[in-house]
Amino acid sequence: KHIAAGDHIIMAGGRVGKDGIHGATFSSAEIDEHSPQSAVQIGSPITQKLLSDFLERACRAGLVKCSTDNGAGGLSSSIGELAKISGGAVVNLEKVPLKYSGLMAWEIFVSESQERMTLVIEEEKLESLFHMAQEMEVELSDIGNFTAAGFLDVRYNQRKIAYLSLVFLHDGVPRKTL
Repeated sequence: KHIAAGDHIIMAGGRVGKDGIHGATFSSAEIDEHSPQSAVQIGSPITQKLLSDFLERACRAGLVKCSTDNGAGGLSSSIGELAKISGGAVVNLEKVPLKYSGLMAWEIFVSESQERMTLVIEEEKLESLFHMAQEMEVELSDIGNFTAAGFLDVRYNQRKIAYLSLVFLHDGVPRKTL
């Protein structure tokens, strides 16, 4: 995958809600009567099918540079992974469509979904991609850009929420020697 500074970060598919928070930890836990009922994301098979068909068509048309899903960690993991390739990213969380109001910025950033994808799109392909998405009834949101600044810069209404060095983010924790 090659991602250049200036490429757009596009969120495609389902809207963000609290129901996608803690799904990864929940899936690894033992379930008992004290387990939270809201830890598993409420799926939408229709959204997932529309997104799947759209992605297949958009990729065949050469509109998508690369993509990754919003599984465990949601936008934080998908954009964090992709930002390593370009050397950075600026994310504007106020542009992320929500299922309902009242989510905190960190909740928007970490809520996961198997029916939501992060796409890398070149400037000149944006209009065609958005037109195709509208025809196929898939919601797209332009939520930022990739950079070469060396940082994952996460904002909400221009307020910095996180500003993490990619070196620290990907290599900052010492590896265990077993």
